[in-house]
Amino acid sequence: MRPLRRRLSVNTVRYGARCLSWRRNPLLMCCPSCQCASGVSIARKAWITDLVCCDGCRLLYRRPQEPEGFGERFYQREYDDGLTTEAPERTDLAAMLSSNFRNTEKDLSQKIAVFSALGVPRGARILDYGSSWGYGVWQLSAAGYRADGFEVSRTRAAYGMRHLGVRIHSDASELSVQSYDAVMTNHVLEHIPNPKVAFEQISSVLKPGGWVVAFFPNGSDACRLANPARFECNWGRLHPVYLNNEYCARLLKGRPFWMMGKKYESPPDLQLLSQWNGASEWMGDLSENEMILVARF
Repeated sequence: MRPLRRRLSVNTVRYGARCLSWRRNPLLMCCPSCQCASGVSIARKAWITDLVCCDGCRLLYRRPQEPEGFGERFYQREYDDGLTTEAPERTDLAAMLSSNFRNTEKDLSQKIAVFSALGVPRGARILDYGSSWGYGVWQLSAAGYRADGFEVSRTRAAYGMRHLGVRIHSDASELSVQSYDAVMTNHVLEHIPNPKVAFEQISSVLKPGGWVVAFFPNGSDACRLANPARFECNWGRLHPVYLNNEYCARLLKGRPFWMMGKKYESPPDLQLLSQWNGASEWMGDLSENEMILVARF
């Protein structure tokens, strides 16, 4: 435990020093999505960071924000989140592949089943947006889809291409316009300082009528009030934003969407999703800590 504690301590000190420096820049105290300077602080950590609800677009964001370009450097060099970022050893990977990742923390079968519930046919092109070392791309391919990944970390992308035999892009310019039938993004949006940019990027690669299926920590008021302590865990050093139903609804205005909270360990409610007409706005119970958002572009 000592090396882990030391790493966490070093990361925390480094993060605190950066935040103290960033607070001196007024631009980093504004909403990253709409640049509004006014908002309500709803939580605070370590006396140097606040969780602010923007008065303009309703995004929950960490104040101070990080300067432009920092995120790309951070995810290339420093980001460390267990099996999400640390590629497995060869023997461990072989066991995961032979079992199709069943009974591992990276088993995405229940989330991939959403595409079948939406009527996305086998053979459709799906982009795993924020694919890390490719475990999602591999499982999508195994489920019968033509899957690619997009991952800013070139090291993790290279591991997936080399050891899982999947295709992962690290440069957004490599993604073809309107070439995908659907996009899956699994706990990626909360790492992006301006989710609006991510949605614009996703929209550009989707064919007309294409689907987005997104999973992320639920920043809605209903979730915060249901369990304040649990809510506090999902913002801060690694998560500069917290997406909620209000922000998503405004961002997706004019597009059909389906939104619901769920427990992290629970599968999506496919029966309830199958009852949606796919052409309207629908929100379910938002009190649980993981949000599932389905939208049509």
